[in-house]
Amino acid sequence: MKFNEGKSLKRILILRGSSQYVSPKTYNVQEIGLAKALVKLGWNVVIVSSGPQECNLKIDENIEWIELKRIGKTFGFPKGVDKIIKDFKPDIIQCQDITNLATYQALLSKIKLRVPLVISLGEYKTNGFLKSIFTHITARSIKNHTSAVLCKTKSAMEFSKRLGLNSTFYAPVGIDRNVYVEKEDFDDWWISELQTRKRNGEQILCHIGRLDKLDNVEFIISVLKKLPKNFSLLLIGEPKEFVNKFIDNEIKKRLIITGAVPNKFIGIALSNSDLYLACSKYEIFGMSAAESIFHGCPVFGYSTGGIKEIVRPDHNGWLLSERDSNEWANKIKSIFSHEEMDNMKRNCMESGESLTWDFRAIIYNQIYIKFIN
Repeated sequence: MKFNEGKSLKRILILRGSSQYVSPKTYNVQEIGLAKALVKLGWNVVIVSSGPQECNLKIDENIEWIELKRIGKTFGFPKGVDKIIKDFKPDIIQCQDITNLATYQALLSKIKLRVPLVISLGEYKTNGFLKSIFTHITARSIKNHTSAVLCKTKSAMEFSKRLGLNSTFYAPVGIDRNVYVEKEDFDDWWISELQTRKRNGEQILCHIGRLDKLDNVEFIISVLKKLPKNFSLLLIGEPKEFVNKFIDNEIKKRLIITGAVPNKFIGIALSNSDLYLACSKYEIFGMSAAESIFHGCPVFGYSTGGIKEIVRPDHNGWLLSERDSNEWANKIKSIFSHEEMDNMKRNCMESGESLTWDFRAIIYNQIYIKFIN
């Protein structure tokens, strides 16, 4: 495979070993956001992922996205990574997790090419017996061959140390500001519905994600039921029909369920909402919360994982240590009765810049340079 020969550029290959398929055509892929910021700092970037079929996408002159066929499922790997790495001749390799066999592909290539290997770590605990065993074995296998572990959260840093990994750095992920479209570029029924409800004095709560993920939606709707009728809830995600399990005709009138919305339009939803609800019990880095703050919508959430490092209580949001629907409802009512929401929205906009990849890629670049040299 022929790659951009920009000899003056530093070269990094980022390997996504996860079995979770994401398409850059419809999804705001973290690695692409990082790549765009790295290009500005003098890098040439190749991102390798697994896909339903092989394909190459040229994101721009110095960023290439390559999807390879996957061998195996959860613990599997993208087939043919070693040849891609050999042809690209990176100065450094970054592997995005340690929970699948792709980590060993990166390790073998690192040894053959004698280049630094860094790990990007978001997990801060393992779920499941087999996954826990695999993670600990992998950590033991790579710890003497890894230059750095780039931890997305402080919780991940603690987890990395428990795994016995060395040279940990705090390197949170960021937001690619350029993927979002402006309001005038997009219109849909739910935008009109949101604006109508706001004109009628309603308060708009928002939640984005898989609607069947654990008990998140069930919990949020239980909170909504305890709030006055001037509160509406915007739910973005699939499957829409899953929500029917928890609602009656009365509460249905207070819901706006959009189904799937392309990520580039998420900013429109957040900028038209008054408060974002984040209730997941396990949150690797809290990207939805970061997007919400970036678009001026304060966050109300459960204090866990990465969200604790994004939300500054009483500045750009509120965090509670319990998932109790009565406590949540009472606090939300208090917020809208006494807090200065306009100030909170301004605080969100002011802190949004620090959440972007342009800002956060600086530490990544510094770490790469340190180990290349």
